Amino acid sequence: AAAATATAAAPAAASADAIAAGDAKKAEGNAALSAGRVEDAVALYTQAIEACASGPNSHVYFANRAAALMRLKEYGRAIADCDAAIALSPDYVKAHVRKGNAAYYKGSYAVAIAAYERALELEPSNEAAREQLHAARRKVEAQNAPPAPAAASSV
Repeated sequence: AAAATATAAAPAAASADAIAAGDAKKAEGNAALSAGRVEDAVALYTQAIEACASGPNSHVYFANRAAALMRLKEYGRAIADCDAAIALSPDYVKAHVRKGNAAYYKGSYAVAIAAYERALELEPSNEAAREQLHAARRKVEAQNAPPAPAAASSV
């Protein structure tokens, strides 16, 4: 009975048609993003997610939509999409790096640091993640630095 309950709770495997539809919308979204049609890309990635929310490439749909959302400076939504991608594929490095980037630009440096650290655990040679990690740490250090003393006025 427990096995039947666990199986019933798991999402159904995506059909081949749903996977093909999702991948087609992702390809259209990639083309739109490359052409600078960012809003169109967001809509197309959303259609890919709607077509196939639990397929083998669904984590990429969420991560790609996050990239488009970042171009629109919608960092909170981008972080949520990265979290969705990570939930589907915990070892997807691009989702961790994009989450770090969105959090960094949002000013959520602790979240950014954690995301970059996870990306580097998964892919130690990722120099972009390493550089962004250092940048986020510098932001935290600057926030925590004591204020500079006021200059004495010569009256």
